[in-house]
Amino acid sequence: MINLFFLVLVLLLIPPKMENIKLDEYRLQFRPSRTPELFIDADEIWERKNNILEDILSADARFYYRQKQLNYKHTLIQKYQHHFQIANKKVAKLERDFKRAEFDNEPSSNVFILNDKEEQKFFIESDRTSFGDSKIVAKILENHINSGFKRHGLVATIKAEFEEAEFWDLVKKFQGKIRSVEFHLSYPNLPKSHTTISDEVRRVLNSVEGLDAKFEIKAEKDSHLNISKSNKEIDSLNKSASLQGNPITIKVDKDRKYYKTGKMRKSRDITEISGGDPAQLVRIAKELFRS
Repeated sequence: MINLFFLVLVLLLIPPKMENIKLDEYRLQFRPSRTPELFIDADEIWERKNNILEDILSADARFYYRQKQLNYKHTLIQKYQHHFQIANKKVAKLERDFKRAEFDNEPSSNVFILNDKEEQKFFIESDRTSFGDSKIVAKILENHINSGFKRHGLVATIKAEFEEAEFWDLVKKFQGKIRSVEFHLSYPNLPKSHTTISDEVRRVLNSVEGLDAKFEIKAEKDSHLNISKSNKEIDSLNKSASLQGNPITIKVDKDRKYYKTGKMRKSRDITEISGGDPAQLVRIAKELFRS
């Protein structure tokens, strides 16, 4: 057992090799609650939603996964820019000379958050050793934020952005065979998505206060859709749906299967973070949030 102890100690003392880590890009979308609390001034709350989110991110957090409260470390990089490390407690099993031992292991996932007036971006580490998938961490964050939003009559949804090229790859693959295309758009409160949605679509969504919209384009019988990247309207719908993390569905002639986008998340590679070094966090944040 002593030999095993020293083995673990040596492994802990060896400086880890610096490698790149992958961060998937997510966006937070606000919407009013369908069942708002009483005595809430909805317009006033809507104007303050970014400040409410900032208060939640800056306060002591309670993150839960599988009914267990998680350890975390929070760093305010600068105003409206946050870094979290959220740890998932596990048990590491080691064996040497036919002797087994168990050690507590808490691999963590890095999260960078920009709470800007114009957009709320989340960069979440995709790490198999901690939570297995960045979408699990996104859900943990979403649950925490919504626990604070509830009394304000707000709801947050954190969705991964998709690569716009994924749609065009499918169009190219099935050109001359596409029977229909279906776009889904969420509540249009993302300023960047406003700039990509056509004026007509935006006016309709705003006029009826709709939370979701579905646009399906069908070809005539015994015909196919002629879709090209030069079509500004289609390109606009693709950009908006991809930005909002909503899959696009394509129906192909003589094929029962529906093809969907959503497999290619937008992501960025950064140098592995060592010990939460403040200067390093500032540098990474600038790199992530500049675009």
